[in-house]
Amino acid sequence: MTDKFQTIITRRLPEDSVFSPDNLSVLVQVVFHFLKQFRQYITPGDKQFEPMFETAMQKELYRILLNWIKETPVQGHTQEKLENTALVVSWGLFGPALQWSRNTQDRPEEAMVRDVMEIIMANLAYSRTCTS
Repeated sequence: MTDKFQTIITRRLPEDSVFSPDNLSVLVQVVFHFLKQFRQYITPGDKQFEPMFETAMQKELYRILLNWIKETPVQGHTQEKLENTALVVSWGLFGPALQWSRNTQDRPEEAMVRDVMEIIMANLAYSRTCTS
């Protein structure tokens, strides 16, 4: 499943992609859609592997976001701050997507993607203004 996730990400966002609202939107859409599909095909025997897959998926999100954030550094931000920003944003994307995928009837996928995008963009903009 992790390989499938990485393949889909690579197909939609080439390795050399850079941060942009459009690319972030694609990433958010891929995560929500992939987790929805994952839930549809998981079998009771697969449940034991679910935590490992989720961990791998979140790490891949972190890696992508950290690469994007490093490419557009903000003056005064340390490596640690960049890493923490990528960590918070990756969990801010993955957490809601994971929770939503467990009960997709609550809200439409498009509404969740829109809301998560709005929150992430607002937090990234805020993070860029903080230098300490």
